[in-house]
Amino acid sequence: DAEGDCQLCVDKFIEMTCVCFDFVSEYSQRPQMNEYFNEELQKATRTGRIPKQQIEINNKYFPKWLGPVFVALYMISATKHVLEGDLSVGGFLATINILRGIAGQFGDAYNV
Repeated sequence: DAEGDCQLCVDKFIEMTCVCFDFVSEYSQRPQMNEYFNEELQKATRTGRIPKQQIEINNKYFPKWLGPVFVALYMISATKHVLEGDLSVGGFLATINILRGIAGQFGDAYNV
């Protein structure tokens, strides 16, 4: 079906981009790859291959999850430094609050 074909094309494009990332990066092709991906995504959206509701849900929850994911990653990576005394507890907590603030601002900007 058309929806499956569209998904397969998008999947293959993403896989090809990941495999060839060094090539894309070294020859400064990232803007062109982004543009091509955006065009394909727009075609899929216009033809109804990707339901509008799915896009709206993704757009709604992406910024909400991004902040907690980065905070969790920071906590996982920095806990060792706190326990070893290389990083103060205050610095650790301040960085978490900064990450939360940035995530909140990103979420606000993303929803504009």
